[in-house]
Order: sequence, then C-alpha cells, then structure tokens
Amino acid sequence: MDAPTSIEQEIVFTRCPALPNSATLASQLGYVGNARDNGASVTEFIGADKFAQDARYWLRYAGYSKPLWAFGNGEDTRLVGLSKHRSACAVYTLQRGDMASGADLKGRRIALFRDAGLKLDYNRIIYLQTLDAALKDAGLALSDVALVDFAIDREDFMRRAGVDYARLNDTPEGYSAPVNLFTEIARTSVELLLAGRVDAIAANLPAGVAEFLGLRKIYDPAREKDVHAAHDLRCLIVSGALARERRADLVGLIADLLAAGDWARANGADETSRLLARDLRVDRDVLMLDTDDIVGGMSIGLSPEDLAMLEHKKRFLLAQGLIDRDIDLSAWADPTIMDEARALARERAAG
Repeated sequence: MDAPTSIEQEIVFTRCPALPNSATLASQLGYVGNARDNGASVTEFIGADKFAQDARYWLRYAGYSKPLWAFGNGEDTRLVGLSKHRSACAVYTLQRGDMASGADLKGRRIALFRDAGLKLDYNRIIYLQTLDAALKDAGLALSDVALVDFAIDREDFMRRAGVDYARLNDTPEGYSAPVNLFTEIARTSVELLLAGRVDAIAANLPAGVAEFLGLRKIYDPAREKDVHAAHDLRCLIVSGALARERRADLVGLIADLLAAGDWARANGADETSRLLARDLRVDRDVLMLDTDDIVGGMSIGLSPEDLAMLEHKKRFLLAQGLIDRDIDLSAWADPTIMDEARALARERAAG
C-alpha cells in the first residue's frame, strides 16, 4: 500500500466568515497548528465549507443548523464542540405606531429574511428563533403573525462590503469592511419598516441608529430569562475520518481553541474584539452588534447542558419543518474528545 501523500495528510480547518468563535481568535493568536502527525499541516480557510469537500481530514466551526441537517442526511461527521453566543438581535417597530409591546405583534406583518438559494436557510433560522422567542415572551406563537419574506441584493452587498465572504482569506487582514451580512439584512428590513410594508422587524441595530430612525424596541434578548432563547449556538464538527484516524491531532487542535478562550477571559472584550474584527476583515463596531458578551462566546465545550441546548434547538427545527427527521444527538456527539483536549490544555498550561 502506498504511503499517504502530503495532501491526504493535510488537515483543513474552515470557519464562519461572519460570526466569530474561538477558532477566529486562536488563528489570530497563532495557536492553530499544534497537530503535526507524519509531517501533516493545517490549512485554514475563512468562508464556505466547500474548501473542505475534497479533504479526508477536516474541521469546521460555524453555525449549528446546517451541520445538524447534514448529519441527519448521512454526512459522516462528529460533533466535538459547542459554544453559546448571547444574541443581540432584537425586535423593533415604529415609535409613531400603536405597538408598545410584544403582545401587540398579534396579527401583524413581520419581516423575515429568506435566502431561496439554500437547501437549508440557516441565516433565516437565526431570525426565526428571535421572533419565536419574542412571541413566546408575549404568550403568542409564529402562527399568530404574518411573516413577510424578503431577500437582499448580494452582488450590491458584496460590492459595498469590498469582500467575498465565500473566500475571506483573499482579502488582506488590514481591510475593515463597514458592513457584514447581518447589517445588510438589518438595513433592508429597516427600509421595509419605514416604507410601511411591515409592522415589525428582527435586527441587530446600534441603539443610536434605532433612536435616530424612530424605532421602538419591543423585545430585547438581554432581558430574556430563557437561556435557550437568549443564546445561539455554534458548533465544531469534524470529518469522521479525522475523529477515527487522527484523534491525537484533533485533540491538539481543540486544546488550541480552549487556550484561545482562556486568553479572551484574561485579556477582556476590547483586545478580544480587536483581534476578531481583524480576522473577519470587518469594522469592530459592526462585529460587536452580534452580541454583548464577546468574551463568553470564546468558550467551547460539550457538556450535558450544551447538548441540552442543542436538543432544544433541534426540536424547534423539527417543529418548523426545517429538518425532516429526528436526529439522535448521542450518535453525533463525542464528548470524550473534548475531555481529552481539556486535559491536554491543562498539561500545556502547566508547562
């Protein structure tokens, strides 16, 4: 049998180009790449998951819904980590209108982003979760409102952003985009609201902008008591081959991410957000619209509580018909890999 080539041994690590996680930070800190088995190298991509499609050994750190759906449709992956990110996506209406609280949403038109080109509209799910939480908080359900779908002009957005989010690595690190996908979705939804085409929107907006535009916040996730509703999840998944054949390398890479989380807690939000914005080629103020707890989102684990939150979100996707079959999370998740990574991280820290 021929020895594996360098390409076959390469580990490909892709991550989300819009929302940060500990892989974003670890890369900026130079932590990624302790995996070195038989001369293997780690190649990083910021952008689409297609960059790993021809690799045998790969990791991806991004949102939870698409990999969950893919595993349910037969993709050979293992879930090895989850991170909780406190949402800052609120629900707004017009100050001059007659809506003062979430209860007033009943029977109203609410804008909801749709990307018709996706098999699973994972960005739509982010906003659908916010609306579901807002309505439940008021004793209502999604069936009590009229959802008004809208899209964005991606070509125009990419031109104004000055980056290609499918291949963010191609943009120099020094570049700082004034917008990202979520500010573009917010911009379009605000236009619909001001034009009277909808009665409410879900969006990430700076407080000063909302006040300037005459918007009233009628649901604030910062006041949400339900931990499931207040947080979104991002997950670290790996190819089945990496989990089965290169476990030591995988454990080393996850230990890198744990070290990045420790760095964030030690250095605080300002320094952490500066590095995250540099990696994602975006203005720091734009980055910070995603959450008011940027440091908390740098922690990664796979505890029973983490898996319970994923189970809750999976049930939501099932109820909304966004996934068509139940998925046994215990068959997907392998917490023992995270346990080994924690042990290795402690050993490294002890010197």
